Amino acid sequence: MKLFKILGFLTVFGEEDSDSDVIDLTDKTFNELVMEDEKNIWFIKFYAPWCGHCKTMEPTWAELAKDLKGRVKIGRVDCTQETVTANKFSVQGFPTLKLFPPGPKSIEEVVPYESGGRDLSSLNNFVMGYYAKTVEADQILSNTQFDETCESGLCIMAFLPHLFDCQSECRKAYLKNYNTAIQSKGATPARYLWLQGGDNFEFEEKLNLGFGYPAVIAVHKKKGKFGVHRGNMDHSSISGFITSLMSGKVPLNDLPKELPKLYKSEPWDGNDMEMPKEEL
Repeated sequence: MKLFKILGFLTVFGEEDSDSDVIDLTDKTFNELVMEDEKNIWFIKFYAPWCGHCKTMEPTWAELAKDLKGRVKIGRVDCTQETVTANKFSVQGFPTLKLFPPGPKSIEEVVPYESGGRDLSSLNNFVMGYYAKTVEADQILSNTQFDETCESGLCIMAFLPHLFDCQSECRKAYLKNYNTAIQSKGATPARYLWLQGGDNFEFEEKLNLGFGYPAVIAVHKKKGKFGVHRGNMDHSSISGFITSLMSGKVPLNDLPKELPKLYKSEPWDGNDMEMPKEEL
């Protein structure tokens, strides 16, 4: 039984089963999909079809890809067919596992997986140790983005004070606390988002956010549930909320059947907002 599924919260917000999410890579696609991808972590298995250990590992590799879907890219390379890629990364035995960290990719930055176990838990812990250091909340810019991100998985959303009330340094402090908290919970199967509070009054009212900003909520649209964080925005408080959420200790509410749409907004440029000038 997977670690995530023994946590009480996932009896409500659990992940759905799916077909294999492992990405097959070739000499033609490797550079474009992996080496030019600065955003994602890639964990890749270099294998040979005749290798007994590779065959034994295949179900675990597929399970890992399903567990990490949306967070880490899990791939595989058939070294008997994709010989250019196999030679480029000096693959000499099978299976060989290599992690490609986020940011600009290079052979020098590749991390070999050599000393850990080949079980699901060991592989997951290795990858999440890198992922947890990189995860940051994304700004919600449209209702389409919200739907695509939160339709089938758990989303945790921070509503930050309006820039009129909390200018750039203030907002950056809130985001730092939020990101610190979610990085400490990198193994949690969730997506993290933020938006400016007060811009979507009807949406916020439906989710019981009338107490003001900042505010943090957890939403799972497919399960039709949400929970509200009633504490402050320091990283320990947010971290505690996530822990309580995953252990089933946060009261959950039914999502409204007709959730108001979020208005489109522009990406925040990190600067202060110019105050409107009073007309004489």
